[in-house]
Amino acid sequence: MGSFLAYHSGDLDTIPTKGQVSDLLSDYYRYFRFLNDQRGALHFINFKDMIADRKSTIEEIADIIGLLNFEVSNELLEDYDRKMQTAETKKDKSAGSLPNEQKQAYKARVSKLIVADPYFSRCSDLFNSLESDDIDAG
Repeated sequence: MGSFLAYHSGDLDTIPTKGQVSDLLSDYYRYFRFLNDQRGALHFINFKDMIADRKSTIEEIADIIGLLNFEVSNELLEDYDRKMQTAETKKDKSAGSLPNEQKQAYKARVSKLIVADPYFSRCSDLFNSLESDDIDAG
């Protein structure tokens, strides 16, 4: 959520208002409820699993969508990483997809606002429920 606030603020030196945080969490809550309602029609992929083992996760996704004998080569992943790094250098720090020190500091500053919002615990509960339905359970 902090990354989304950073992206939309465009300014990592400011702190969002409580209203901006509440609006974001309200939107997240509606989104998570939609996902929860669609559970039977969706396959969930755990982000941590994807980061830990992209190759296997991508191959599992290919299997789910019916791509037979699909394999991801290390060269393909390395090429993707190079292209991603190049694209990141062209983005503003607040809009970057990869972690950076400025965005980490911003997220640390706004985390108290996020956690204090009444929607936070409701979003967390729904997210944790959805996270338990990752691709292995799909």
